Amino acid sequence: MKTIQMSNAIQREIAKWNEANKVSKLLGIDETGTSKVITPANLLTVQRKRNVPGNDFNNALNEGAYTIADPNKKWIDNPGIEYGVLCVANSDDFVVQYAFDLLGTRRLFFRIRNERGTWQTWVSFSPSA
Repeated sequence: MKTIQMSNAIQREIAKWNEANKVSKLLGIDETGTSKVITPANLLTVQRKRNVPGNDFNNALNEGAYTIADPNKKWIDNPGIEYGVLCVANSDDFVVQYAFDLLGTRRLFFRIRNERGTWQTWVSFSPSA
């Protein structure tokens, strides 16, 4: 068997693909690009200037996009974002929140509230360099 050395550029591209694949699995996207979580019937409704209710991420339960403007990162259950966008999907049993850090680390944060109303801890993904 012959061993082939991959260049750093190829290794970086594979790492990016692996991160994208992890996010796709979390969103329920299969090999065909179809999502079992996000469908045309339940696409997020984007509303301008919709703020996180009561400055508490736990209160953002209605589907849609919310503005994050918390320069001191003091809002309840803020994953560490000063300025960004929070997107919410709600299936009645589960609530999924995706928070995008637009200025700082440019990370994506993700968490789920289960059918008992318990929030999981935030998980973050960082872009590959």
